[in-house]
Amino acid sequence: MGAIMNVLVIGAGLSGLAAAWRLRQAGHVVSLVERRDPADGEGSFDSLETLHSGDRHVIGWLGELGLAENLLPLRPVQVVQARRGRTATIDPQHLRGVAAIPGVRKLHALRLVRWARLMARYFPLLDPTAPERAADLDYRSVSDFAGLYFGESVLRRWVAPEVEDFFSGEAAELSRVTALMLWRARMTGRPGLGYTGLPRSGLDAVYRAASPGIQAQHHAAVVRLEGGGQGGYEITCDASVASSRSFRADAVVVATAPAEAARLAAPVLEPAERDFLTGVRERPTLALTVDLERAPSGLPERVRLPHEEGFSAQSVIFEPGLAGSKLASGSGRATVRAREAFALGAGEMSDEGVEKNLLADLKLLYPALVGGMGATRLYRREGGTPAFDVGAYRGLRSFRRVQVDRRSLGRRLYFAGDYLISPSIEGRVVSGFRAAADLVADVSGAPLGSAD
Repeated sequence: MGAIMNVLVIGAGLSGLAAAWRLRQAGHVVSLVERRDPADGEGSFDSLETLHSGDRHVIGWLGELGLAENLLPLRPVQVVQARRGRTATIDPQHLRGVAAIPGVRKLHALRLVRWARLMARYFPLLDPTAPERAADLDYRSVSDFAGLYFGESVLRRWVAPEVEDFFSGEAAELSRVTALMLWRARMTGRPGLGYTGLPRSGLDAVYRAASPGIQAQHHAAVVRLEGGGQGGYEITCDASVASSRSFRADAVVVATAPAEAARLAAPVLEPAERDFLTGVRERPTLALTVDLERAPSGLPERVRLPHEEGFSAQSVIFEPGLAGSKLASGSGRATVRAREAFALGAGEMSDEGVEKNLLADLKLLYPALVGGMGATRLYRREGGTPAFDVGAYRGLRSFRRVQVDRRSLGRRLYFAGDYLISPSIEGRVVSGFRAAADLVADVSGAPLGSAD
């Protein structure tokens, strides 16, 4: 295995926790510092996201943690889409289902025969665990790509709603790699092999199961990271909130937001790394959860709201209660996610005003729920969702090349976060595992591999 390293992980979100756990499993001594405590309810573990059966790293990790019995199998989620104020269940997992989506023109549906040829051509470049390998495809937007090959109605009724729902933002700005990578990861075109789902209870159990053996210190605000090379690193924390003012480590994994990573690691970063980290654009995160006396149906639903429908919301997730789940049987919960345009414009709005707008969308779509709505909770963050717009994957490739170069010279500084993979639970976990794998390879003397 090589030398046992004293590793410090900065950030206890899913990325940092995954890296810390994997390194601990590899036999290294791991400490983890985090400004907040997950017990405060502000961390990554009260997730508002669905999973997918193709999320093999998350699902495999749940099994390794002994959580499969409580969280798996995933509860299948029906995909529903709005059109002209009405909703209908759709099946975007295979192309016949795509052709049947309300609003897709028959002439454009015939052009879907091109999809398999395009995916076969691009498949060798599409690795969901190393998205920078698709950088050579990162010169066209989703709108340009899908409109050209499949037609405007397929773009507006399938591609844009699907990609915008997953990555946020607008199809006119998102790189076409986002669509290709999403179809690759979800095994689109292969009916029966993939489905969207919800875990059967909250992901806060992940933190409890992964923490043993990791020296965790919460409410520790890191203010400076210095050193590197043979002498290791010295990490200084704000003495007013941390019981230990400084740490020494042989290696460091920075699992924070990119701007924060740039600030913390500034003394040891190369200019190209600093430019990348400070240049990552993050979209605002705005979501509202609503307790319901009952859900619209007995099955979980994810409702997509295409841009042309004119809603402030981008999607709604309905989670019905289930015996043994986090919601009482017979009850339900709705999570309403806002579109980026509304979230940007809501910066000056009060919480009450934002809630009123998002609740109006929910009531318009499902008027039968009006009398059965209970407590609401609003989540607002100025950033939090990395933007994978045109050019993002080329930026990832450049960053990765510098990382490989610095590692070859003995630097033991690594980065993890969804901005390096994708804005999803799977993306966070993969980034943490990848950072850990890089460190383990460096310590063992394994070849670094391609910078691409």
